[in-house]
Amino acid sequence: MALVLFIWAFTFICLFGLGWACMRVAAPLFAIEHHARHPFLIAVVGLAAVIALGNCWAYFAPIGMVLNGVVPGLALLTLLLDRNAVSDHLRHWIGRWRSAGWPVKLALAALFLIALVKSASPMELLDEGDYYLPYIRWMENYRIIPGLANIEGRFGFNSSFHIASAFFGLSWLVPGGSYELNGLLLLLFGAWCLGALERLLKPGTILMSDVMKLFCLFFLMRNMLTSSAADLSNMLFTEAVLILFVQKIEKGTVARPDGHYFLILLIALLTVTIKLNSILLCLVPAYLTVRIGLADQRLPWAKLMALAAVVVLPWLGRYTILSGYLVYPVFQVDLFDVDWKVPLALTEREYHYVAEFAKTNALPEESKQLAEHRTLLDWVPRWFARENLMNRAMALAMLAALAAMVGYGALHLRRLARQHGDLLALGVILAVGIGFWFVRNPAFRFGWSWGIILLAFVLHAAMASGRRRAWLRAGTVALFVLSLSSNTVKTGMEGREVLARHLVVPASQPRASVREATLGPVKVRIASDRQCWGEQPPCLPADYQRSLQLRGSSVEDGFRMADTR
Repeated sequence: MALVLFIWAFTFICLFGLGWACMRVAAPLFAIEHHARHPFLIAVVGLAAVIALGNCWAYFAPIGMVLNGVVPGLALLTLLLDRNAVSDHLRHWIGRWRSAGWPVKLALAALFLIALVKSASPMELLDEGDYYLPYIRWMENYRIIPGLANIEGRFGFNSSFHIASAFFGLSWLVPGGSYELNGLLLLLFGAWCLGALERLLKPGTILMSDVMKLFCLFFLMRNMLTSSAADLSNMLFTEAVLILFVQKIEKGTVARPDGHYFLILLIALLTVTIKLNSILLCLVPAYLTVRIGLADQRLPWAKLMALAAVVVLPWLGRYTILSGYLVYPVFQVDLFDVDWKVPLALTEREYHYVAEFAKTNALPEESKQLAEHRTLLDWVPRWFARENLMNRAMALAMLAALAAMVGYGALHLRRLARQHGDLLALGVILAVGIGFWFVRNPAFRFGWSWGIILLAFVLHAAMASGRRRAWLRAGTVALFVLSLSSNTVKTGMEGREVLARHLVVPASQPRASVREATLGPVKVRIASDRQCWGEQPPCLPADYQRSLQLRGSSVEDGFRMADTR
C-alpha cells in the first residue's frame, strides 16, 4: 500500500503540473475562472498531455526512464514558476474540503479506502494477462513495432490509456511495474462529484448535474481498480463529458465558446482514443459547435484543429504501424498496402468477435457467421439470461427510462424544442449512444456510463419540481449512502488480507508459464496458454498464428504473416 501511495503522489504531481502548464499556455482556450478549475479536471488535461507526449515519444523510443525524467521535470518546473497561483489554488480547494460537512469527508475517506485497498489487491481481470500487461511491456521495452497486432489482435485496439499506464508504471524502478492509475482517477473523480452531496443535503433547487454526479458513484467497478484496464477511465470520462454538458445547459452557456467547451472537446477526444466505441461521445462537442455557430459566436478554428490534431493524429498513426489499418479492426476502411497488415480474415474475425462475445460469449471462429445471420430475437434473450441480477435490473431500468423519455419527447416535441432545446438534444444523444452500445457491443462496462446518466436525467426531469423534489433528494442520497456503504464493507472485508500481505508493496502479477523458442533469428518466449502476463517481450500466446514471421533480422523490424505478400 505504501508503494501505491508513492505512485499516486508521483502521478498526481505529473498530471496536475502538466495540466496546469497546458491550461496556462492555452489560457485563451481554457478560460475558466481560477478557483473553478477542479483538480480532477486539471489532472485530466494533464493526462491528455502525458498521452500525447507518450504517443509521439513511442515512435522513436520505449516509454521508460528518460520520459519519466522529462515529464516530472516539466511538471515541477511549471509548479515552481507559477507557485503563487498554484499555492492559492490548492489553498482554495483544501479549504473547501476542510469546510465540507462530515458526510462529504466520510464519503471521501471511504472512496480513498476503496481505491487504496483494491489498487494493492491481486489482479481480478483475466484480460490483464491476455493483453493489457503484455501490450504495456512492449511499450516499455520497444518503440512502436510494425505489425505487432499480428501477435495478438487486441494489441491493435491501441488504447491510449495503456500509454499512460506504461508511463506511470515505473517498471525501470519498481520490479514488474506498478499500475495504479485507475485508483487515483477514481479518487479524483469522486472528489469532483462529492461536492454534489453537500448541495443535495441542503434545501433548495436540485441541479440535474448534482443528481448525475451522485448516480455516477453508485457503481465503482472495484475489480477494475486491480488492473490497468482502460474501461474505468472510459466510463469516468464519458460521465464527465455528459455532466459538463449539463452544467453548461444549467448555466445557459451552451452557445458560448468558453473554457468548458474546449474542456468538453478535449475530454471527448481523449475518451475516444481510450476506447474507440466511445466515438458517439463526440456528438456532445459537435452539438455545442453547431449551437455556437448558430449564435454567430466566433471560434478559433486554427487552435481548435490544432488541439484535435495533437490528441488524435499520433494515436491514428499508431494504428497504422501496429496493424496496417487506419483504425483497427474496422476492416471496411482499408487504405494502406503494407506488408505487416493483419490479414483480412483475422481482422474481420476480431471485429465481429468483440461484438458477439459481448452478446453471448461467442467463440472467435463462429463470430462472423453469427454477426451475419442472427437477429435481435436470437441473441437478446440469451444475453439477458447470462447477466447477473444487478445487470438485469439495470437493463430493465434503462429500457423503462428510455421508453419514458422517447414517449414524452414524441408527445411534446414542439414545446420541448422551443423551450428546452438543449435538454432535448441531450436526450437524443443519450438515446443514440445507448442504442449504439446495445446493438454493437452490449457489455455493461461499455454502456454503464450512458445508462447511469440516462437514469439521472429522466428521474430529475420527472421529480425535480413540486412535492416530488423531496423524494428525489432523499432517494438519491439514500441510494448513494447504501451503495458506498456496501462497497466499503466489501472492501474492508477483503482488505484484511491485503493489510496482512501487501502493506508496503501491492500484490504482484501472476507469473506466466513459458518456454523458450526461436522465431527466425530471434529468441522468443511462448506461453503455455494465452496469458503472457508481465513476461518481457517478445512473448507469444500459445495459440499464435504459425505463419507469423519477422520482417527483418530483429524485433524492431516488426512482424507479418508469411502469406501477406
